Amino acid sequence: MSQCLPQSVLNRFDEQWYLKRYPDVAKAGVDAAEHFLHYGWSEGRWPAGFGVLEVDDEIWAEQEPEKCEIQLQNIIQLQSSPQSGLAAWFLCRWLASWGRWAEAVYFLPTLLDDQEALSLIKHQGPFLLAFSTYWNLKQYKNLTSLFESPHWIDTDDKTLARSMLDDGAIRIERINKVFHSNGLAGIAVNKKASLDDIRPAPKIEGAGRLLFTPTVSIIIPCFNAEKTLATALRSLCEQTYRKIEVILVNDASTDNTFEVIQQFMAKDNRIRYIELPHNRGAYEARNVGLSKAKGSLITTHDADDWSHPEKIALQVKALRYNRKAIACLSHWVRCDSELNFKRWRIEDGWIHRNMSSLMFRRKVHRKLGFWDNVSVNADTEFLYRIIQTFGNARVIDVKPGVPLAFGRVEPGSLTQTGATHISTQFCGLRKEYMDAAHAWHNNSRHLYMPKSGKRKFKVPPLMCRGSDEIQRDNLKAWLERSGLFDSEWYRLMYPDVAQAKIPPLNHFVNHGVDEGREPVPQFCLSAFAFKNGLNNYDALCLLASQNTLPQECIAVSGEMKVKIGKPHILLVGHLAQKELFGAERSFLDSIRMLSNFDFNLHVLLPSAENNNYLNSIRACSVGVYFLPLPWWRLGRKVSLQTVDKIKELIAKTKAEVVYSNTITLWEPLVAAKEKRVKSVVHIRELPGQDKDLCERLGGNPQEILQHVISIADHYIANSSTTASYYSIPDVTDTVPNAVDLRCYSQEKKQFNTRFSAVMISSNIKKKGIEDLYEIAKLSEAADIPIDFIVCGPKTELLSSLSNQYNLQNLSYEGYVENIPSILESADILLTLSHFPESFGRTVAEAMAAGCVVVGYDSGAVSELVDHSRGVLIGDRDVVQVFEKLSWLVSRTAVMQELSNNAKHYIHQNYSYTAIGNKLCSVFEQLVRTG
Repeated sequence: MSQCLPQSVLNRFDEQWYLKRYPDVAKAGVDAAEHFLHYGWSEGRWPAGFGVLEVDDEIWAEQEPEKCEIQLQNIIQLQSSPQSGLAAWFLCRWLASWGRWAEAVYFLPTLLDDQEALSLIKHQGPFLLAFSTYWNLKQYKNLTSLFESPHWIDTDDKTLARSMLDDGAIRIERINKVFHSNGLAGIAVNKKASLDDIRPAPKIEGAGRLLFTPTVSIIIPCFNAEKTLATALRSLCEQTYRKIEVILVNDASTDNTFEVIQQFMAKDNRIRYIELPHNRGAYEARNVGLSKAKGSLITTHDADDWSHPEKIALQVKALRYNRKAIACLSHWVRCDSELNFKRWRIEDGWIHRNMSSLMFRRKVHRKLGFWDNVSVNADTEFLYRIIQTFGNARVIDVKPGVPLAFGRVEPGSLTQTGATHISTQFCGLRKEYMDAAHAWHNNSRHLYMPKSGKRKFKVPPLMCRGSDEIQRDNLKAWLERSGLFDSEWYRLMYPDVAQAKIPPLNHFVNHGVDEGREPVPQFCLSAFAFKNGLNNYDALCLLASQNTLPQECIAVSGEMKVKIGKPHILLVGHLAQKELFGAERSFLDSIRMLSNFDFNLHVLLPSAENNNYLNSIRACSVGVYFLPLPWWRLGRKVSLQTVDKIKELIAKTKAEVVYSNTITLWEPLVAAKEKRVKSVVHIRELPGQDKDLCERLGGNPQEILQHVISIADHYIANSSTTASYYSIPDVTDTVPNAVDLRCYSQEKKQFNTRFSAVMISSNIKKKGIEDLYEIAKLSEAADIPIDFIVCGPKTELLSSLSNQYNLQNLSYEGYVENIPSILESADILLTLSHFPESFGRTVAEAMAAGCVVVGYDSGAVSELVDHSRGVLIGDRDVVQVFEKLSWLVSRTAVMQELSNNAKHYIHQNYSYTAIGNKLCSVFEQLVRTG
């Protein structure tokens, strides 16, 4: 820990490295060795890199630093001084910063025994690092030896470290030794040595006359600070400098923060109170306080910190007696509530500059405005803005190296968690922010920051605060420069955006992200949101702030264990949205059935918007992967990025068969072909008379049919009607949809004198929703004892019909996730589709519940319902449906027979066992012939 320049250090000097490392020296054109001798050593510059410093730089800048850890370990194993000692210092510091104490302790001997390395480091950091490691591992014998080391000279940090081994009054005596040795008054405690029990020592005198002294405004933003605020306020109210105003800005706290404030306001009229109606964040709260501040000197204080009684007086004195100074800072030390001292990344000591202590003259506010409205680091930006404007020499340090405050360290603080962790000052959010801030400082003549309004520079979206408009504008600009949005792909994925001629990025930021749309082909935002417990918008801000995309598909593990030696199948779903319809629920049925056989099921979904659906799939699979999947559309190009990702997934899962849940998917089948694995499409659509489907796919029925029969090796039709339509019998198996009979009672349905008729649909025109309202209208006029119930999404058409008809016998139940519960309580199911149904899933489920099916004979519905199991009408005629209903409700015995027959038929023929065996046979055949 040498302060003088040892000859051994001079002998290690590398001129070429020095000039490359420190471009300011090279730019100045001075002799490198002379600079190091007279300035560099005292400034903490290194004489050479020793093949180690660059690795230390990299480990903090890498998002995956494991490679650097291995490099440092290899250098340590060389046992070559000073390289090995320096590598041990850098590696131990890295490990300790992340609480990996048990790993760090292994390398401490190499560090502490290498005297040449210690002479190069030339400060007490290695000893504080060793102390923190031993202390966290409770290795007290090693601590004793460490304090006895002649190489660790006495410092205030060492005294604070020693205090942590004592209790009660002795601990306070140690801490007071630091204060007394620097000419400061000591502290006392009421009961125990803790941060929240500190009091000023008796007989600390206040400042002298106040008449001509400046008022100091101290701004404290507080949010849910009931446990710590009293400590902060007590320390400020007990300051020896009395001419202060304490401005408390309550940032919409939901705990007892206000009650704590009231207690102090009752005793001290220097406290002013401002309450914000909504939570805005610390810096916006500070800005509100700053706009109300009356003092000629202004500073801030955090709601969980403690300040020495002489702190404000010393900072005021520094500015009063140095008229050129525009601002000043004091120093502090971090600790927990029990006065255990620490520092996240050990440098030359624990005691360091306290950015929150910045005290500045009012002219700074007039010239530079307010703090930047972000979540973290605005303190640092404001300081650099002052330096850029007024010069570095006009910002002075007050008692450097002396802790005039204790900063509380809490695990949940923004400096200690997630994307805002203090480590991001080296690589990540904080560094990105400061880089952008410095660019603004260097390129703008006016550095005034307004309290609100358009941002002066763009910042990582996760830290941007302010109005929704400001945040989205910042997000848009950040996405434009980050490469995290693909406009061309977005148009391909969402034809409605292309047709509307809306700029894709504008649409995505203002609407698409909230609608669950995806920004790029190789990454699933909704899955990222699911894994991080965030909504899509906040997940996008987090992703954009990280500035990189994961290389692999986001995945979650399934609950099924791998069946060794059994085939692997990749099952691809076309939708997984908040509201599920027939095809998605049938996909889940297929997974459940196949999970009972000797297959390893891997599932690929296009989104993760429905947690219940996802968890049901996880229960039956080995793993679930997520990737945006565009629907096929006539004339569009295949998404090569999507194909490549699916090919990677096929290889990773060792899939022998790729299964597509509907005809709408394309890229999974292209990927299967390129990987030479079998592909199978489950056909659930009949485009012949489905105008809406043809519009979505951009082709006529024949064009769609030709595409479908050319994209896969094999097909599963969900009905004979579907198989007949596509007419490729050699490569088609007919496997109807199954019904999960566990959800339905085995008992016969009992009918009363008043009946309920339910319609479950997507509530669009082609589903016959208008016909339902006409039938209900006729029934109400004829006083037929039927209550009509509509289930499904609230579409514009449905809202219009409800307003138009205003029927008393019809109610809307909304989207229903638990369909069996609705069907169990209903008597009749109405099926009124204006297009041929490829199967009639809801019809089958209603029959399983014993409902009497009444509706149009369309598509494959007649494969389920005949005259003994329900009532079908050949023509789409609402009057005939009304007449049949009128006839049925007066003949309970007929309804009971139809109900019993329907229930028996479904239970016999459409169970998981019956359909599962057929489905299993298809996959077994595909695997055999693969």
